Amino acid sequence: RVYAGTYNEANAITVPVTLIGNGTDTIIDGYKKDHVFGFNLVAGDTNVSNFYFYRWWPTHHYAGVGVYSDGNRITDNTFYYNGRGIFLGGCTDNVIFNNTFDKGYYDILVYEGAHETKISFNTFSRVYFYSVFMRDSDNVEVFSNTFFNNSRGMVALVRCDDATISYNMINGSLVPSGTKVGIKLYESTNGQIHNNTFIDINQTLWIVGTTDARIEYNTIIGGELGMLFARLWSGREQLGEWCNGTIVRNNNIVGQGTFGIDTTNGQVTAIDARNNWWGDSSGPYHPANNRIGGGSNASDNVNFSPWRTSHNDDAPPIAFIFDVTPALVNEGEVVTLEGRGLARNTTVEYLWSSSIDGELYSGPDPWFSTTELAPGTHSISFKVKDDFGKWSRAATAKVTVNGLPVAVIDSISPPVVNEGGEVNFMGKALDHEDDIVYVIWESDIDGVLSNQLAFSTTGLSNGTHEITLTVQDLSL
Repeated sequence: RVYAGTYNEANAITVPVTLIGNGTDTIIDGYKKDHVFGFNLVAGDTNVSNFYFYRWWPTHHYAGVGVYSDGNRITDNTFYYNGRGIFLGGCTDNVIFNNTFDKGYYDILVYEGAHETKISFNTFSRVYFYSVFMRDSDNVEVFSNTFFNNSRGMVALVRCDDATISYNMINGSLVPSGTKVGIKLYESTNGQIHNNTFIDINQTLWIVGTTDARIEYNTIIGGELGMLFARLWSGREQLGEWCNGTIVRNNNIVGQGTFGIDTTNGQVTAIDARNNWWGDSSGPYHPANNRIGGGSNASDNVNFSPWRTSHNDDAPPIAFIFDVTPALVNEGEVVTLEGRGLARNTTVEYLWSSSIDGELYSGPDPWFSTTELAPGTHSISFKVKDDFGKWSRAATAKVTVNGLPVAVIDSISPPVVNEGGEVNFMGKALDHEDDIVYVIWESDIDGVLSNQLAFSTTGLSNGTHEITLTVQDLSL
């Protein structure tokens, strides 16, 4: 645990460790630092969470967090006003999860070789250049992130094969101007772009020299250009790869200012863009192939027929449970539950329920804490509702609450006795799990009397005794 405060040191993490800060009160300050990292993860298998990284504007390959090892998790941090928030290189299987990035130049930057990186459930806003910029990295996953209020670029993958970009919300409606590039795939193969929502992005998808891409089930609303397919430049001439083998299916492409799909920048071979919704049942407009089309424009070299004659219905939201902590708890102790809905749908309501206690919480917050779970093993159900009024299926988790035992004194007989006379004690223990391990009868005069629920004694001292029965179970 790292206590609250402002830390100016550069820290090399040379052994696997878990580092936990106190949220925005634990500041890793990079002011006037260069050629160093706030945390340099060189050991691998390190967890970094709940820190506030601020003012990291180094040159070259440095950042608030540097990752040069495998199996690290960077979660629940805030990155504010950094030239580079996270820099990765020469590494595999790292997770960047549930962080907040604001006012960065590059939020996540890879120059080469960050394979199997998973970037999910993060929020990116007000970036100066690109939120996620990666080169020469395979099997990258960008899943269920929210990008908003950005006037420049959101995601750029250069020479990144087998990448998947899915279920993200990329919203440019709050920014009146700027280039607003959504996703750029450059000189890559086998990219999967599916189930994303794009709103008012000027250049939504920019696919250059990329082969065998599949672009499916996305919703693209407004902006100047829906999808651009272009041949790769080599020097001053377009001599490189065309975007061959590309499949564009079941997308909603609605309301673009110039083209829904544009291949006029050197793409000679046709793009297979059948079975998409173009914003009108008459299909996309093309001056030769569909003059009556009332939907977004399609350029030459786009095979758009047949098209969908109605909107591809928005998929229902999907609920994810992030954490239920702790999963084993004593009655009356705090349990915290945290979940999310997929970013591609705007979540407006969260619903938590228990198989024992019924509804636990319904409201606008993705997490809550409670001390009121009844004893027993709870099946916790979590659902989310989007702004179209659709509910997700339930995600589930388990919580076991150990019930507190109850001691009951049935009788003490007789209540008045001469010194040396026999007194009979009868008690019982009530416990949800029936796992009582300790019993103690005590007198405020004589101390411990017995460890049995029922017993008799003739040894009580003269006086008025206050008798206490205490029981204990196998608490967690």
